[in-house]
Amino acid sequence: MSSWNLNPATGDYIMVNGAPQPTESLTIPCYYRIKIPRKQWMYAPNTSYGSDLNTIKKKTGTASLKMIEAACQPIVTDGRASSVSASYQNVQPSSRNSGAVQVAIVDAQGTPQNLNLPPVGD
Repeated sequence: MSSWNLNPATGDYIMVNGAPQPTESLTIPCYYRIKIPRKQWMYAPNTSYGSDLNTIKKKTGTASLKMIEAACQPIVTDGRASSVSASYQNVQPSSRNSGAVQVAIVDAQGTPQNLNLPPVGD
């Protein structure tokens, strides 16, 4: 199942000759599941689509990472991926858990894919 490729840093589609480019990468469905608030997208296939990141005021710590992993869990459940895990990258000692988030996705064939997101609090 392909989707249109996008740049996670900007949220914009990657265009070539004026048309969005298709991709089979699992990073795109994970991106949408993380960024879309649960129960707030009219095209969601069910009420479990999306994440609850918008419900917490301070988006730091392991709660945020668990919400990201939970949002991507359906991709594991439907067999497209064998695992999804989230971790903070570039954490500065003065700003606890404010680094960028890396989502590691291992597809069903065992190929790793990484989705790099800006800091969760942004």
